[in-house]
Amino acid sequence: MPDRDTVTGDGCILLFGMPRSGTTWIGKLFDSHPDVLYRHEPDSWSPLAMPRDPSLDDAADHARELQEFVARLPDIRAQRVAGKRPLFAKAYMSTPRARLMDVGVEFARVVSRFYPDFPVLFHVNARRYADRRIVWKSINSLGRLGTALTVLPEARGVHLLRHPCGYIASVNRGLAGNSFSSANSNSEDYGIFAAVEGTPLGERYGIAIDRMKTLTPVERLAWRWVLINEKAWRDSRDTGRYHCVYYEDVCRAPETRLRALFDACGLSWNEQTADFVAQSTRSARSGYYSVYKDPEISAWRWREELDADTVEKVMAIVSRSEIGAPYMTMQPPAEHAR
Repeated sequence: MPDRDTVTGDGCILLFGMPRSGTTWIGKLFDSHPDVLYRHEPDSWSPLAMPRDPSLDDAADHARELQEFVARLPDIRAQRVAGKRPLFAKAYMSTPRARLMDVGVEFARVVSRFYPDFPVLFHVNARRYADRRIVWKSINSLGRLGTALTVLPEARGVHLLRHPCGYIASVNRGLAGNSFSSANSNSEDYGIFAAVEGTPLGERYGIAIDRMKTLTPVERLAWRWVLINEKAWRDSRDTGRYHCVYYEDVCRAPETRLRALFDACGLSWNEQTADFVAQSTRSARSGYYSVYKDPEISAWRWREELDADTVEKVMAIVSRSEIGAPYMTMQPPAEHAR
């Protein structure tokens, strides 16, 4: 079972998780740190050429691409990567410059409706600030986490997991509301099954495309959860720079868990982050991607959305995996129990 409390190392922070796993909120909690240069899903804006689920044996083949990608992160100015709101005061940015950047972000947001890659104006050159730390937040590269940690020897990996039922309920809600710009969360995407078929992980669970096509959409989503998360864990767990984070743990005690996570990643605690933790957990705003939500309501909402038969099918699949073991005993707070 994954170690939930230990990590060592320094460097770029890779905040990776599956879609609908709380990565946007956790990403913004990291972004609230004054020394962090945050990049929101840059690999969605500029996709990597390497496979999403590469074999760890082939890590050296992908070293140059990953190293060059990380080196380019400070220079990305696309609004959806460098201007994700809310914005925070930074130690490497003066107050007047921050105000100019705020205007630049809003201008880029409007113009990007017509020119999608229009850059954020007045963005500071954070390369000049020695204490600046890059956080790369991704929902596309979780299967690459072990490879990235192998070829980026100073990077730290934060693997965010969400209860499989919470993930599935959120995916279903997003599909129903046409909230996705792509179908990478859809149960009809067989890419992960093709990637693991015939590998040790695929053989461990008897994964075959023909068999997957006979399952229900919910069952395929459950298998996606198992395979993607378990690959990331197995590829990364021995690096000494990997931290496994359960979304529900953060929701239950946001400041306590975030303090521990910051410490594990070599970041100091600060007043701005403490204020944002309070703001983002004590107020709720509408919107599928909002970071202002009651975290425990968000974490356990699936209990009101999925019927008992669906939950049983999902957990029957998850129970076979080591990565899902904590979810077999994890219980919601009393006020969210049925």
